[in-house]
Amino acid sequence: SSSSSSSSSSQAPVSSAGQQSLPHATLAALEPALYVVATPLGNMEDITHRAVRILTKADMLAVEDTRNTGKLLNMLGIPNEGRMRTHHAHNERDAGNVEKFLAVLRSGGSVALVSDAGTPLVSDPGGRLVAAACREGLKVVPIPGPCAATTALSVAAMWQSGDDRKSGTAGTLERGFTFLGFLPESPRDARAAALRAAARAPGAAVMYCPPHDL
Repeated sequence: SSSSSSSSSSQAPVSSAGQQSLPHATLAALEPALYVVATPLGNMEDITHRAVRILTKADMLAVEDTRNTGKLLNMLGIPNEGRMRTHHAHNERDAGNVEKFLAVLRSGGSVALVSDAGTPLVSDPGGRLVAAACREGLKVVPIPGPCAATTALSVAAMWQSGDDRKSGTAGTLERGFTFLGFLPESPRDARAAALRAAARAPGAAVMYCPPHDL
């Protein structure tokens, strides 16, 4: 019927992930800046409305892998429109790679920096681009969201010792935490040294390690 047709057309579009997505055409434009955007670790429901707006409206996307970010954009119903450019561990040292993003920012455009998952720069590429933008006085805006380290720390009480429980610190991070990045894959001496450093760290120590390397 005409009434049901009208009701259906007024609903927000639904992405292939089964989520109700934002009406992208009505999202507010971005101010010129480099946006450091956290993306889901695996569950698409962890994306924020703010991140969706940034990814939709940014003039250029600096991405770790176009395949992974392309899948994310597709699941969120965000058009790519040729905006993606790679920025990863193998090319971020290339001044030409950084320059193409800076050129957009200098001209009054916006760039969204994303890694394959989680928060960029936290053991992910992007540090040189952010540093270069800051040196030129260009605006840099962090967009909060998923981070594997803080997600694990939020349930750190699960692994606290019996002594901690007796002292009443279970369920807290009163002594803080130390983030040590990725556990070295080789040589064995480097891996052993990293683990010793983690054991000496006050409070909790967080290290990343790929599942296949455990």
